[in-house]
Amino acid sequence: MSESTKLEIVYGCDSGRAEELELSIKTVLKYNPDAHITVLSTTPLELSKGVSNIVLDLTPYGLPSAGRMGVATWLRLFIPKVMPTVDKVIYVDTDTVCQNSLKELWETPISYIGACPATSHSLMFVHELGIPFWFQAGVLVLNLKALRELDFTELGLFAAKHFLYPIYMCRFLDETLINVCFYNYIQELPLKWNLLVDRDYKYLYPKDIPTIDTACILHYAGCRPKELAERVALVLQ
Repeated sequence: MSESTKLEIVYGCDSGRAEELELSIKTVLKYNPDAHITVLSTTPLELSKGVSNIVLDLTPYGLPSAGRMGVATWLRLFIPKVMPTVDKVIYVDTDTVCQNSLKELWETPISYIGACPATSHSLMFVHELGIPFWFQAGVLVLNLKALRELDFTELGLFAAKHFLYPIYMCRFLDETLINVCFYNYIQELPLKWNLLVDRDYKYLYPKDIPTIDTACILHYAGCRPKELAERVALVLQ
């Protein structure tokens, strides 16, 4: 796989998460000043200079949404399709804080999808869905060239409509889809690349767990804008 010399970072965002998106971008650029950042959204966003915005209309696809996780959570499913000239990206959720260089992560060879283990809470997903493990989709390294050859977007859309919805998708959305439909294509990444803050890992991930200060990417999942903003302020000072 040919790789761009420039780090490619991709976010998926809707207008309700624009403020935390800008904070997250600032932390990425602090440690990765040459990174090229692209934001996928369902409506046009006002973004910092140099940040690209790809706007997608997801209405025709009839994708489900649930609670705080709106239809924008599906945007990462479209990355291989809407970035046809890019072979590799790091996808990150908007509620993340970058605390170090992403060079090591970027240079990690990935056949299809790289992801970090989820928390012990995901044991219920494992039991319900009958799979041996669960990966968290908030930070993903995506080999777009390989995923295009796999028809990742098309297979994912088909699965969303015919296999998993409405029984499971209204609860877990595209993270369920990635874990169930593409489990054999996921490569485990060290937890330091996506540490969910204040979450329990000991039952599912008994290895050395990074701390809030040693993790390279912190993930404030669950709508915690105040905590995220406070951490960003520390990182940027």
